[in-house]
Amino acid sequence: MPPPTPPTSSREARFVASVLQRTQQDKGLAARLRRADNPATEYQSWEFLADWGINLEDEAQRLPFTLVAAAMAKAKAAHNGNLKLGQAMAACYSDGAKSDQAKPNCAAFWPATTCQSCAASCAPCWR
Repeated sequence: MPPPTPPTSSREARFVASVLQRTQQDKGLAARLRRADNPATEYQSWEFLADWGINLEDEAQRLPFTLVAAAMAKAKAAHNGNLKLGQAMAACYSDGAKSDQAKPNCAAFWPATTCQSCAASCAPCWR
């Protein structure tokens, strides 16, 4: 179950805090979450997601949580950061937003109109 948190924090903030805490304590869960961004092994994260009340049948709800959990588990994050999405994407490249590799990936993200297209645009940054 999710750990108790202050009532003012959002569901997403509580989810991030839980991923941080649980992946440090449970290496098996960390391994399952690292595979959550792969459609063939994503199901391994579903028990954790279900504990958070995430509708597993609703891809638009499930994909953002799986992508964030996978990225955090792969990064072995020790604490929550404070970057905005664009800044986080740019930080994935050695030259930041000026990187020749970053430009097409970021350009592909902006017209994303669905959760799935957004997740597909972000995934290369975290793989």
